[in-house]
Amino acid sequence: MARRIIAAVCAFAVFLGAVAAQRQVNAVRAAEQGEEILFLPNQKLLNHFTGGMNNVVADLLWLRCIQYIATESKGERNFTWLNQMLNTVVQLDPYFGDAYRYGGMFLAALKADDDAGIALLEQGVIANPRNHQLPYELAMIFLLNRKDEPGSKERATHYLSMAAAIDGCPEFVRELATQLQGQYNLADVELAMWNRMVDSDDKLLREVAQRKLIEIDIRAHTEQLNQAVLAFNQRAGRFPESIQELAGAGIMPIPMNDPLGGTFFLGEDGVMRNTTLLDEEKKNRLKVLNNLLKSYKNKEDGWPPNLDALVAKGLIAQLPDHPYPDQTWRYDAATGSVE
Repeated sequence: MARRIIAAVCAFAVFLGAVAAQRQVNAVRAAEQGEEILFLPNQKLLNHFTGGMNNVVADLLWLRCIQYIATESKGERNFTWLNQMLNTVVQLDPYFGDAYRYGGMFLAALKADDDAGIALLEQGVIANPRNHQLPYELAMIFLLNRKDEPGSKERATHYLSMAAAIDGCPEFVRELATQLQGQYNLADVELAMWNRMVDSDDKLLREVAQRKLIEIDIRAHTEQLNQAVLAFNQRAGRFPESIQELAGAGIMPIPMNDPLGGTFFLGEDGVMRNTTLLDEEKKNRLKVLNNLLKSYKNKEDGWPPNLDALVAKGLIAQLPDHPYPDQTWRYDAATGSVE
């Protein structure tokens, strides 16, 4: 026990030394680039300082990463430095299963960067071939985040089958692998996943799961309202002009009180929508666009003249539409900002 305490103290001192050295480097970099720099030591510098205690330092950085995620979740939710932090942790400790697992989930669910989440988890699968949780999380990204893309179910099946073949894999994963061979409801898969996550020991994961479960309820209720709109259309030969008219017809369920503060509204196209879901989707699509803009700037040494240039350069096949039907993206080529 005493040796572990001494090792932890030494590792912490080493970490502080690395941070101090990196601060000097980043101070110069910040002056040159005029941008905010996170004082996180890079992996090469850390390897020089750790003296064989990589695992202990990786634990310390993982705790710092969780703190950063919690702070960003209450603020702008940009998670600018999340990729760098996670990559540093797993480079120091390639067998850190939780860093791969939860890091991949955070990248996909919070930063809306599926590519980064997939890359991190695939790296984890190679380094930890007996960890069934990593291929399972990969399958969930393809099932839930990329369910409309060609080949997603095939890749999900591949990773679920990989997870099912590993000793200690839960039975429900094997059942999912079997179900995926036929037709099944992806909404049920998503619901089951977040219901399991809501019992997590991690507070941040519980909070994310609780919100996702509320969003699932809102989506289900929105679908019920749209079924009522269709029933009204079949009866009256037209779409209702307002929620009030739909409610007056006696065929609409009582609108639920959105716990997240959103409202339901009827669009000019006769589709019922909810602002909580639209705002969340807008936030996710903005993150995708901002990531693409940064990739363009890094490759082309400047911001694109317009958003269509992202497609022209092959960074994305098609620009994501604005989730609100009556709004479009506003892009400033001078600053690379989109809103």
